[in-house]
Amino acid sequence: MDYAAAHTLLPPELRSEIEPAGGGLFTTEMLTRSAYTLSKFDRFRDDDGRSIPLFFEPPSLDERIVNQAAIFSTMSDVTDGLSRWLRRYYSPRDPVRNPRDA
Repeated sequence: MDYAAAHTLLPPELRSEIEPAGGGLFTTEMLTRSAYTLSKFDRFRDDDGRSIPLFFEPPSLDERIVNQAAIFSTMSDVTDGLSRWLRRYYSPRDPVRNPRDA
């Protein structure tokens, strides 16, 4: 999954948070600045009014796991799922299709 390409589809408020960081993964600090509560996060939608995926680094809860890598994903609508979003933007016939091409 090209999360950087997926992040190009984010609403401007979230893009302005991630672009200075090079378009990579969100941190929990970035998410807190953009959407301090879940209800604020739930309001984020794409240009067509659909929920959006967001990819972020989990917080390091223990010093022993700081060097382990992981990526979390979530949707801005609890009733939507990443699989539905992937079906909209990725075709089984063209598995490397970029979300920017949709």
